Amino acid sequence: MRVAIKLHILLFCYIFSFYVSIFPASMVITAPLFLCVCTDKKYLQCFLKVWGNPYIFRCFSAQLFLVGFSIIFPLIFKTSDFSLVILIITQIIHFVCATFFFAFLDYHRVCFDELCNAFINIFLAQTVIQCVAFTKPSTVGTFVRLFNRFDSDKVLGIGSNVRGFALSAATTYHLSLIYGVAFIIYIKSLIESKKIGVLSIVKGLIIFIGIFFAGRTGFVGVGIGCIYFLITRKANIRKKIRAFLYLSAVTACVIVLFLSFAPKKMKGQVINNLIPYAFEFVYAKLDSGKAQTASTNQLQQMWQRDFDDMELVCGSGKYMDSTGEHYYMRVDPGVLRHLLYGGIIFYALLFVYQLLLTFPFVKHKAYYIFVLCMFYYFVMDFKGVTIGLNKFAFVSSLMFGYSYTKSFRSGKI
Repeated sequence: MRVAIKLHILLFCYIFSFYVSIFPASMVITAPLFLCVCTDKKYLQCFLKVWGNPYIFRCFSAQLFLVGFSIIFPLIFKTSDFSLVILIITQIIHFVCATFFFAFLDYHRVCFDELCNAFINIFLAQTVIQCVAFTKPSTVGTFVRLFNRFDSDKVLGIGSNVRGFALSAATTYHLSLIYGVAFIIYIKSLIESKKIGVLSIVKGLIIFIGIFFAGRTGFVGVGIGCIYFLITRKANIRKKIRAFLYLSAVTACVIVLFLSFAPKKMKGQVINNLIPYAFEFVYAKLDSGKAQTASTNQLQQMWQRDFDDMELVCGSGKYMDSTGEHYYMRVDPGVLRHLLYGGIIFYALLFVYQLLLTFPFVKHKAYYIFVLCMFYYFVMDFKGVTIGLNKFAFVSSLMFGYSYTKSFRSGKI
Protein backbone atom coordinates (compact mmCIF):
# COMPACT_ATOMS: atom_id res chain seq x y z
CA MET A 1 0.00 0.00 0.00
CA ARG A 2 2.78 2.43 0.92
CA VAL A 3 4.60 1.64 -2.34
CA ALA A 4 1.40 2.29 -4.30
CA ILE A 5 0.96 5.69 -2.62
CA LYS A 6 4.59 6.60 -3.34
CA LEU A 7 4.18 5.48 -6.95
CA HIS A 8 1.12 7.66 -7.50
CA ILE A 9 2.70 10.73 -5.88
CA LEU A 10 5.96 10.39 -7.81
CA LEU A 11 4.13 9.64 -11.07
CA PHE A 12 1.87 12.67 -10.61
CA CYS A 13 4.92 14.89 -10.06
CA TYR A 14 6.83 13.30 -12.95
CA ILE A 15 4.02 13.62 -15.51
CA PHE A 16 2.42 16.94 -14.61
CA SER A 17 5.60 18.58 -13.30
CA PHE A 18 3.82 21.52 -11.63
CA TYR A 19 6.09 24.24 -10.29
CA VAL A 20 7.42 24.20 -6.74
CA SER A 21 8.82 27.72 -6.47
CA ILE A 22 10.98 27.97 -9.61
CA PHE A 23 11.57 24.24 -10.02
CA PRO A 24 9.32 21.74 -11.84
CA ALA A 25 8.13 18.88 -9.63
CA SER A 26 9.69 16.34 -12.00
CA MET A 27 13.09 17.70 -10.96
CA VAL A 28 12.16 18.18 -7.28
CA ILE A 29 11.42 14.46 -6.83
CA THR A 30 14.90 13.70 -8.15
CA ALA A 31 16.47 14.93 -4.88
CA PRO A 32 15.06 12.20 -2.56
CA LEU A 33 15.50 9.57 -5.27
CA PHE A 34 19.12 10.65 -5.70
CA LEU A 35 19.65 10.20 -1.95
CA CYS A 36 18.19 6.69 -2.21
CA VAL A 37 20.65 5.87 -4.99
CA CYS A 38 23.54 7.21 -2.90
CA THR A 39 22.59 5.41 0.33
CA ASP A 40 21.07 2.13 -0.86
CA LYS A 41 23.24 -0.34 -2.77
CA LYS A 42 20.23 -2.05 -4.33
CA TYR A 43 18.90 1.34 -5.51
CA LEU A 44 22.28 2.08 -7.07
CA GLN A 45 22.23 -1.23 -8.91
CA CYS A 46 18.75 -0.46 -10.25
CA PHE A 47 19.91 2.98 -11.37
CA LEU A 48 22.90 1.54 -13.23
CA LYS A 49 20.65 -1.07 -14.86
CA VAL A 50 18.41 1.73 -16.16
CA TRP A 51 21.37 3.23 -18.01
CA GLY A 52 22.30 -0.23 -19.26
CA ASN A 53 18.89 -0.68 -20.88
CA PRO A 54 19.22 -0.66 -24.72
CA TYR A 55 16.08 1.47 -25.04
CA ILE A 56 17.51 4.17 -22.76
CA PHE A 57 20.85 4.04 -24.57
CA ARG A 58 19.18 4.52 -27.98
CA CYS A 59 17.06 7.45 -26.83
CA PHE A 60 19.91 9.21 -25.03
CA SER A 61 22.23 8.78 -28.00
CA ALA A 62 19.53 10.20 -30.29
CA GLN A 63 19.19 13.23 -28.01
CA LEU A 64 22.89 13.96 -28.11
CA PHE A 65 22.90 13.62 -31.89
CA LEU A 66 19.88 15.92 -32.11
CA VAL A 67 21.68 18.61 -30.12
CA GLY A 68 24.70 18.47 -32.40
CA PHE A 69 22.59 18.46 -35.55
CA SER A 70 20.37 21.37 -34.43
CA ILE A 71 23.43 23.57 -33.83
CA ILE A 72 24.29 23.38 -37.55
CA PHE A 73 21.40 25.53 -38.78
CA PRO A 74 22.00 28.75 -36.78
CA LEU A 75 25.66 28.49 -37.80
CA ILE A 76 24.95 27.95 -41.50
CA PHE A 77 22.36 30.72 -41.70
CA LYS A 78 24.27 32.95 -39.25
CA THR A 79 21.18 33.67 -37.13
CA SER A 80 22.78 33.02 -33.71
CA ASP A 81 19.39 31.63 -32.64
CA PHE A 82 20.22 28.72 -30.34
CA SER A 83 16.86 28.72 -28.52
CA LEU A 84 15.95 25.30 -29.95
CA VAL A 85 19.31 23.89 -28.89
CA ILE A 86 18.66 25.11 -25.35
CA LEU A 87 15.22 23.48 -25.45
CA ILE A 88 16.73 20.11 -26.40
CA ILE A 89 19.40 20.41 -23.68
CA THR A 90 16.61 21.08 -21.17
CA GLN A 91 14.94 17.88 -22.38
CA ILE A 92 18.19 16.00 -21.78
CA ILE A 93 18.19 17.28 -18.18
CA HIS A 94 14.66 15.94 -17.76
CA PHE A 95 15.82 12.67 -19.32
CA VAL A 96 18.53 12.28 -16.67
CA CYS A 97 16.05 13.14 -13.89
CA ALA A 98 13.65 10.52 -15.28
CA THR A 99 16.22 7.75 -14.86
CA PHE A 100 16.06 8.19 -11.07
CA PHE A 101 12.30 7.67 -11.22
CA PHE A 102 12.84 4.59 -13.38
CA ALA A 103 15.23 3.28 -10.72
CA PHE A 104 12.33 3.58 -8.25
CA LEU A 105 10.13 1.55 -10.60
CA ASP A 106 12.78 -1.16 -10.84
CA TYR A 107 13.53 -1.15 -7.12
CA HIS A 108 9.88 -1.80 -6.28
CA ARG A 109 9.36 -4.05 -9.32
CA VAL A 110 6.54 -1.98 -10.77
CA CYS A 111 5.51 -3.70 -13.99
CA PHE A 112 4.11 -2.10 -17.13
CA ASP A 113 0.45 -2.89 -16.40
CA GLU A 114 0.73 -1.51 -12.85
CA LEU A 115 2.27 1.68 -14.22
CA CYS A 116 -0.55 2.03 -16.76
CA ASN A 117 -3.15 1.69 -14.02
CA ALA A 118 -1.37 4.32 -11.89
CA PHE A 119 -1.16 6.57 -14.96
CA ILE A 120 -4.94 6.41 -15.37
CA ASN A 121 -5.46 7.13 -11.66
CA ILE A 122 -3.41 10.34 -11.63
CA PHE A 123 -5.61 11.71 -14.39
CA LEU A 124 -8.67 10.89 -12.32
CA ALA A 125 -7.08 12.91 -9.51
CA GLN A 126 -6.18 15.75 -11.88
CA THR A 127 -9.76 15.93 -13.12
CA VAL A 128 -11.06 16.15 -9.55
CA ILE A 129 -8.59 18.99 -8.88
CA GLN A 130 -9.76 20.83 -11.98
CA CYS A 131 -13.45 20.37 -11.12
CA VAL A 132 -13.02 21.67 -7.57
CA ALA A 133 -10.78 24.56 -8.64
CA PHE A 134 -13.19 25.50 -11.43
CA THR A 135 -16.20 25.62 -9.10
CA LYS A 136 -14.21 27.51 -6.43
CA PRO A 137 -12.04 29.83 -8.57
CA SER A 138 -11.41 32.47 -5.90
CA THR A 139 -10.10 30.03 -3.29
CA VAL A 140 -8.99 26.62 -4.57
CA GLY A 141 -8.53 27.94 -8.11
CA THR A 142 -6.27 30.76 -6.95
CA PHE A 143 -4.21 28.35 -4.86
CA VAL A 144 -3.78 25.86 -7.74
CA ARG A 145 -2.67 28.62 -10.10
CA LEU A 146 0.25 29.37 -7.79
CA PHE A 147 1.80 26.16 -9.13
CA ASN A 148 1.04 26.34 -12.86
CA ARG A 149 1.83 29.92 -14.00
CA PHE A 150 -1.33 30.11 -16.09
CA ASP A 151 -1.64 33.23 -18.25
CA SER A 152 -5.27 33.89 -19.20
CA ASP A 153 -4.22 36.53 -21.74
CA LYS A 154 -2.74 33.80 -23.93
CA VAL A 155 -6.02 31.86 -24.15
CA LEU A 156 -8.50 32.82 -26.85
CA GLY A 157 -12.22 33.25 -26.24
CA ILE A 158 -14.11 31.88 -23.24
CA GLY A 159 -11.41 29.28 -22.65
CA SER A 160 -9.69 31.72 -20.28
CA ASN A 161 -12.56 31.14 -17.81
CA VAL A 162 -12.22 27.36 -17.99
CA ARG A 163 -8.57 26.44 -18.44
CA GLY A 164 -5.72 26.91 -16.01
CA PHE A 165 -7.16 25.03 -13.02
CA ALA A 166 -4.86 22.01 -13.26
CA LEU A 167 -1.99 21.22 -10.92
CA SER A 168 0.34 21.04 -13.88
CA ALA A 169 3.22 22.95 -15.44
CA ALA A 170 1.22 23.21 -18.68
CA THR A 171 -2.52 23.79 -18.57
CA THR A 172 -3.51 24.26 -22.21
CA TYR A 173 -2.46 22.36 -25.36
CA HIS A 174 0.19 20.18 -23.70
CA LEU A 175 -2.09 19.07 -20.87
CA SER A 176 -4.93 18.34 -23.26
CA LEU A 177 -2.53 16.33 -25.41
CA ILE A 178 -1.47 14.09 -22.53
CA TYR A 179 -5.12 13.65 -21.50
CA GLY A 180 -5.62 12.10 -24.94
CA VAL A 181 -2.77 9.69 -24.19
CA ALA A 182 -4.40 8.84 -20.85
CA PHE A 183 -7.61 7.90 -22.66
CA ILE A 184 -5.70 5.63 -25.03
CA ILE A 185 -4.11 3.91 -22.01
CA TYR A 186 -7.59 3.67 -20.49
CA ILE A 187 -8.82 1.91 -23.64
CA LYS A 188 -5.98 -0.58 -23.16
CA SER A 189 -7.26 -1.36 -19.66
CA LEU A 190 -10.79 -1.70 -21.02
CA ILE A 191 -9.73 -4.11 -23.75
CA GLU A 192 -7.61 -6.26 -21.44
CA SER A 193 -10.12 -6.37 -18.57
CA LYS A 194 -11.87 -9.68 -18.07
CA LYS A 195 -15.22 -7.99 -17.55
CA ILE A 196 -16.32 -4.39 -18.00
CA GLY A 197 -18.06 -2.94 -14.94
CA VAL A 198 -19.63 0.37 -13.99
CA LEU A 199 -16.45 1.50 -12.21
CA SER A 200 -14.32 1.10 -15.33
CA ILE A 201 -16.80 3.18 -17.37
CA VAL A 202 -16.86 5.86 -14.67
CA LYS A 203 -13.07 6.14 -14.92
CA GLY A 204 -13.24 6.76 -18.65
CA LEU A 205 -15.97 9.33 -18.17
CA ILE A 206 -13.90 11.19 -15.57
CA ILE A 207 -10.92 11.36 -17.94
CA PHE A 208 -13.26 12.61 -20.66
CA ILE A 209 -14.60 15.33 -18.36
CA GLY A 210 -11.04 16.38 -17.53
CA ILE A 211 -10.46 17.18 -21.20
CA PHE A 212 -13.25 19.78 -21.00
CA PHE A 213 -10.99 21.85 -18.76
CA ALA A 214 -7.67 21.16 -20.48
CA GLY A 215 -8.75 21.80 -24.08
CA ARG A 216 -10.35 20.05 -27.02
CA THR A 217 -7.09 18.51 -28.30
CA GLY A 218 -7.60 15.53 -26.00
CA PHE A 219 -10.83 14.65 -27.80
CA VAL A 220 -8.70 13.53 -30.75
CA GLY A 221 -7.09 10.94 -28.47
CA VAL A 222 -10.57 9.92 -27.30
CA GLY A 223 -11.65 9.47 -30.90
CA ILE A 224 -8.60 7.37 -31.79
CA GLY A 225 -9.05 5.20 -28.70
CA CYS A 226 -12.79 4.69 -29.23
CA ILE A 227 -12.41 3.83 -32.92
CA TYR A 228 -9.75 1.26 -32.09
CA PHE A 229 -11.96 -0.22 -29.36
CA LEU A 230 -14.82 -0.61 -31.83
CA ILE A 231 -12.78 -2.22 -34.62
CA THR A 232 -10.32 -4.36 -32.69
CA ARG A 233 -10.82 -8.08 -32.32
CA LYS A 234 -9.11 -7.95 -28.93
CA ALA A 235 -12.50 -6.94 -27.48
CA ASN A 236 -15.48 -9.15 -28.30
CA ILE A 237 -18.93 -7.89 -29.31
CA ARG A 238 -20.40 -8.61 -25.90
CA LYS A 239 -17.78 -6.42 -24.21
CA LYS A 240 -18.39 -3.58 -26.68
CA ILE A 241 -22.17 -3.70 -26.18
CA ARG A 242 -21.75 -3.82 -22.40
CA ALA A 243 -19.45 -0.79 -22.54
CA PHE A 244 -21.97 1.18 -24.61
CA LEU A 245 -24.89 0.32 -22.32
CA TYR A 246 -22.99 1.16 -19.15
CA LEU A 247 -21.72 4.40 -20.69
CA SER A 248 -25.25 5.46 -21.63
CA ALA A 249 -26.59 4.62 -18.17
CA VAL A 250 -23.76 6.30 -16.26
CA THR A 251 -23.91 9.44 -18.42
CA ALA A 252 -27.66 9.72 -17.90
CA CYS A 253 -27.25 9.30 -14.14
CA VAL A 254 -24.53 11.95 -13.97
CA ILE A 255 -26.68 14.46 -15.87
CA VAL A 256 -29.76 13.80 -13.71
CA LEU A 257 -27.76 14.01 -10.46
CA PHE A 258 -26.04 17.20 -11.58
CA LEU A 259 -29.28 18.94 -12.55
CA SER A 260 -31.00 17.77 -9.38
CA PHE A 261 -28.42 18.29 -6.65
CA ALA A 262 -25.59 20.52 -7.88
CA PRO A 263 -25.42 23.99 -6.22
CA LYS A 264 -26.86 26.83 -8.29
CA LYS A 265 -23.48 28.54 -8.61
CA MET A 266 -21.85 25.36 -9.91
CA LYS A 267 -24.63 24.87 -12.47
CA GLY A 268 -24.08 28.42 -13.66
CA GLN A 269 -20.34 27.86 -14.07
CA VAL A 270 -20.87 24.68 -16.07
CA ILE A 271 -23.74 25.92 -18.24
CA ASN A 272 -22.35 29.41 -18.90
CA ASN A 273 -18.65 28.62 -19.28
CA LEU A 274 -17.63 24.95 -19.41
CA ILE A 275 -20.16 23.56 -21.90
CA PRO A 276 -20.01 26.55 -24.29
CA TYR A 277 -16.22 26.24 -24.34
CA ALA A 278 -16.09 22.46 -24.81
CA PHE A 279 -18.73 22.60 -27.57
CA GLU A 280 -17.84 26.00 -28.99
CA PHE A 281 -18.01 24.67 -32.55
CA VAL A 282 -21.62 23.50 -31.98
CA TYR A 283 -22.67 26.89 -30.60
CA ALA A 284 -20.95 28.59 -33.55
CA LYS A 285 -22.81 26.30 -35.97
CA LEU A 286 -26.14 27.22 -34.40
CA ASP A 287 -25.34 30.95 -34.34
CA SER A 288 -23.59 31.49 -37.67
CA GLY A 289 -24.17 28.28 -39.59
CA LYS A 290 -20.43 27.53 -39.58
CA ALA A 291 -18.73 25.12 -37.18
CA GLN A 292 -15.66 26.95 -35.94
CA THR A 293 -13.74 27.95 -32.82
CA ALA A 294 -11.46 30.88 -32.02
CA SER A 295 -8.43 28.59 -31.76
CA THR A 296 -9.26 26.79 -35.02
CA ASN A 297 -9.59 30.08 -36.87
CA GLN A 298 -6.21 31.20 -35.53
CA LEU A 299 -4.67 27.88 -36.54
CA GLN A 300 -6.00 28.22 -40.09
CA GLN A 301 -4.42 31.68 -40.32
CA MET A 302 -1.07 30.20 -39.31
CA TRP A 303 -1.24 27.75 -42.21
CA GLN A 304 -2.01 30.58 -44.62
CA ARG A 305 1.06 32.73 -43.88
CA ASP A 306 3.26 33.89 -46.74
CA PHE A 307 5.94 31.23 -46.35
CA ASP A 308 9.21 31.10 -48.27
CA ASP A 309 9.19 27.69 -49.99
CA MET A 310 12.97 27.40 -49.70
CA GLU A 311 12.79 27.91 -45.94
CA LEU A 312 10.27 25.08 -45.66
CA VAL A 313 12.57 22.81 -47.65
CA CYS A 314 16.00 23.83 -46.35
CA GLY A 315 15.23 25.75 -43.15
CA SER A 316 16.19 29.22 -41.97
CA GLY A 317 18.01 28.63 -38.68
CA LYS A 318 15.32 30.74 -36.97
CA TYR A 319 13.24 29.34 -34.14
CA MET A 320 12.24 32.64 -32.48
CA ASP A 321 11.56 36.05 -34.02
CA SER A 322 13.85 39.05 -33.63
CA THR A 323 12.27 40.03 -30.29
CA GLY A 324 12.77 36.58 -28.80
CA GLU A 325 9.18 36.63 -27.49
CA HIS A 326 7.38 34.81 -30.31
CA TYR A 327 8.11 31.86 -32.56
CA TYR A 328 9.42 32.63 -36.01
CA MET A 329 6.49 33.74 -38.20
CA ARG A 330 4.30 33.12 -35.13
CA VAL A 331 3.31 29.58 -36.06
CA ASP A 332 2.32 26.94 -33.50
CA PRO A 333 2.14 23.70 -35.55
CA GLY A 334 5.27 21.61 -35.01
CA VAL A 335 5.36 20.68 -38.70
CA LEU A 336 5.68 24.30 -39.77
CA ARG A 337 7.90 25.44 -36.94
CA HIS A 338 10.53 22.75 -37.42
CA LEU A 339 10.45 22.84 -41.21
CA LEU A 340 11.07 26.59 -41.02
CA TYR A 341 13.96 25.99 -38.63
CA GLY A 342 15.78 23.08 -40.25
CA GLY A 343 13.85 22.04 -43.35
CA ILE A 344 12.82 18.54 -44.38
CA ILE A 345 15.99 16.86 -43.13
CA PHE A 346 15.60 18.23 -39.61
CA TYR A 347 11.92 17.33 -39.41
CA ALA A 348 12.66 13.81 -40.65
CA LEU A 349 15.25 13.49 -37.89
CA LEU A 350 12.73 14.65 -35.29
CA PHE A 351 10.25 12.09 -36.58
CA VAL A 352 12.81 9.29 -36.26
CA TYR A 353 13.63 10.51 -32.75
CA GLN A 354 9.95 10.31 -31.80
CA LEU A 355 9.79 6.80 -33.23
CA LEU A 356 12.72 5.79 -31.01
CA LEU A 357 10.98 7.31 -27.99
CA THR A 358 7.56 5.84 -28.70
CA PHE A 359 8.37 2.33 -29.88
CA PRO A 360 10.22 -0.09 -27.57
CA PHE A 361 10.74 -2.45 -30.56
CA VAL A 362 9.78 -5.59 -28.65
CA LYS A 363 6.28 -6.75 -29.54
CA HIS A 364 3.74 -8.13 -27.10
CA LYS A 365 -0.01 -7.97 -26.56
CA ALA A 366 -0.02 -4.27 -25.54
CA TYR A 367 2.12 -3.09 -28.45
CA TYR A 368 -0.87 -1.55 -30.22
CA ILE A 369 -1.01 1.37 -27.76
CA PHE A 370 2.39 2.58 -29.01
CA VAL A 371 1.05 2.56 -32.57
CA LEU A 372 -2.03 4.53 -31.47
CA CYS A 373 0.06 7.05 -29.53
CA MET A 374 2.48 7.58 -32.41
CA PHE A 375 -0.39 8.17 -34.80
CA TYR A 376 -1.94 10.58 -32.30
CA TYR A 377 1.33 12.53 -31.91
CA PHE A 378 1.78 12.81 -35.66
CA VAL A 379 -1.76 14.10 -36.23
CA MET A 380 -1.46 16.64 -33.42
CA ASP A 381 1.86 17.95 -34.77
CA PHE A 382 -0.26 19.75 -37.35
CA LYS A 383 -1.78 21.78 -34.50
CA GLY A 384 1.07 22.30 -32.05
CA VAL A 385 4.61 21.16 -31.32
CA THR A 386 4.27 17.46 -30.56
CA ILE A 387 6.77 15.30 -32.45
CA GLY A 388 10.08 15.06 -30.63
CA LEU A 389 9.97 18.21 -28.52
CA ASN A 390 6.66 18.29 -26.65
CA LYS A 391 7.54 17.84 -22.97
CA PHE A 392 4.44 15.84 -22.02
CA ALA A 393 4.65 13.59 -25.08
CA PHE A 394 8.34 13.10 -24.31
CA VAL A 395 7.98 12.10 -20.64
CA SER A 396 5.06 9.74 -21.28
CA SER A 397 6.74 8.09 -24.29
CA LEU A 398 9.99 7.63 -22.38
CA MET A 399 8.28 6.22 -19.31
CA PHE A 400 6.06 3.75 -21.17
CA GLY A 401 8.84 2.73 -23.53
CA TYR A 402 11.24 1.96 -20.70
CA SER A 403 8.67 0.20 -18.50
CA TYR A 404 7.47 -1.92 -21.40
CA THR A 405 10.95 -3.12 -22.36
CA LYS A 406 11.82 -3.80 -18.72
CA SER A 407 8.61 -5.75 -18.09
CA PHE A 408 9.05 -7.66 -21.36
CA ARG A 409 12.56 -8.75 -20.44
CA SER A 410 11.48 -9.84 -16.97
CA GLY A 411 8.48 -11.77 -18.33
CA LYS A 412 5.87 -9.61 -16.55
CA ILE A 413 3.89 -8.89 -19.72
